[in-house]
Amino acid sequence: MARARTIAIDGPAASGKSTVALRVAKALGYLFLDTGVMYRAVTLAAQQEGIDTAAEAPVAALAGRLRIDVRPASKIDGRLCDVFLGGKDVTWAIRAAQVDAAVSQVSMYSGVRQAMTGLQREIGARGDVVMAGRDIGTVVLPDADLKVYLDASLEERARRRASELAARRQPADFAAILKGLEARDRLDSTRELAPLKPAADGVVLDTTRLTVEGAVAEVLRLAEGAPETSGQGSMDPSTTAPSLLPRGLSGSYDHGRMEARRNAYRWILRRMVFPLFVKIKRVDGLEHLPAQGPAILMINHIAFIDPVALLGVLPRNVVPMAKAEAYDIPVLGWMPRMWQVIPVRRGEVDREALRRALAVLAAGEVLIVAPEGTRSPALIQAREGIAYLAHRSSSPIVPVAIEGTEGFPAPWPAKAWRGAGAEIRLGTAFRFRPLGRTPDRAELRLMTDEAMYVLAEMLPAHRRGHYHDLGRATQHTLDCA
Repeated sequence: MARARTIAIDGPAASGKSTVALRVAKALGYLFLDTGVMYRAVTLAAQQEGIDTAAEAPVAALAGRLRIDVRPASKIDGRLCDVFLGGKDVTWAIRAAQVDAAVSQVSMYSGVRQAMTGLQREIGARGDVVMAGRDIGTVVLPDADLKVYLDASLEERARRRASELAARRQPADFAAILKGLEARDRLDSTRELAPLKPAADGVVLDTTRLTVEGAVAEVLRLAEGAPETSGQGSMDPSTTAPSLLPRGLSGSYDHGRMEARRNAYRWILRRMVFPLFVKIKRVDGLEHLPAQGPAILMINHIAFIDPVALLGVLPRNVVPMAKAEAYDIPVLGWMPRMWQVIPVRRGEVDREALRRALAVLAAGEVLIVAPEGTRSPALIQAREGIAYLAHRSSSPIVPVAIEGTEGFPAPWPAKAWRGAGAEIRLGTAFRFRPLGRTPDRAELRLMTDEAMYVLAEMLPAHRRGHYHDLGRATQHTLDCA
């Protein structure tokens, strides 16, 4: 069966619909549309034209003549999409405090909702979209390829909302939150205009006992229109694309649990491992690492310690990919196990490693990839896996140039390697241009080489190796805007 190209995700407050919809969209390379941004655009337009947002008739009339569009994010600055008002990018302007204060009232006006519903249907008709809201499957996109209604117990949703507020250091009174959600549910489900309810032909998914990753995995499985993969078939990602989430992964990969563990492990690295083994001379370009969402760190690989140094200095939790033999290194083999490093069997297309890597990206994590597949003082021709992962997940690639790690591991009891210390530099993130299909092997080869030339340009001449001739670099497949 063909993959669903229009996906509607509805549900009550704090059911996880926006989080799940965003991660599903990123995994599929689709537009994520939280319909709330359109009501924000109407609110902004009314304020710019001096219209009282408390007056329903003029606001509804304005909404009917506005040109509002939502497109995939064109910049890597934290935005989830581009929002245009009259052809002008207002992605960040709609987040202003004055818009926050008035948008709830504006979104309740029936005339505004009717106008926005029409625009949302136009966006849905383009396909490749995941739309989240409260009436998407029943009103906005009744003909969506896939309609999912996420639900959870009232107590679990209140717990989630309390955790979110606590994480932002805001008051989190569980009893008050529980009461507020109960009132919101009653209002949403009994309102005359587009009441909250599952679509008759939709799928109801109870997330009470599911992790975010488990919910994402289930929606992705439904989107593919087929049962979970058995793991059989071609191992070549250029001919057969693996299922995005392998069976059982949601049980073995818990984002929340691993985030807490890695925070503790990073503290151990900085306080105990680095003083003995690792010298960090300088780190530049951390602003190029996206603050949230998936990303692939593409590194040159000089020594075993390279990814370890990155794990200790980056502000986000990351998941490295490494050769399977790293688990068997004497003394240091505990580190890959501790960090849940994705083992890669070299010399073949490791389907399971690709599936796990895509699952990590679908969960909004950061992946470390050394495209050459082995350590080398100068770049050798990279393997195509990084291009496949970046294309399939629509994740940005952040090139990372590493220098000064030669000589590790040094024989015990030497303190750190004999060099002057590691220098780590993160470059500007880029993406591959969408193809609308799985690239063939030749296209993957071109994509990989073009990405590697970006990394090579950041390295000193003696490190560029196979990619030494920067004059041969092209950007036919890259979107570096």
